Amino acid sequence: MPRAIAWLAAFAFWPGSLLAAVASECFDIVASIRPTYPPAIAPTLAVEVRDHEPGVALFAGADGLDVIRRLIPEAFLPRSYPVAGWP
Repeated sequence: MPRAIAWLAAFAFWPGSLLAAVASECFDIVASIRPTYPPAIAPTLAVEVRDHEPGVALFAGADGLDVIRRLIPEAFLPRSYPVAGWP
């Protein structure tokens, strides 16, 4: 098996609201595709983005950080750490 494919085989994807879908899981890394823009920049986005992506996929509060403010504390809940602890 090529190395890149073996590496990807270790990943699992769960749709959900931040870490709610993995509340009973332990993991080493959290990757998220989250909204990052403040709504004020909507007019400056490329038409392909602005007119075809839902607002909830693009905008996260006045400064674009609302999702990050929720994600960081959830990622550091004790259940999030690997069984062996943080390296």
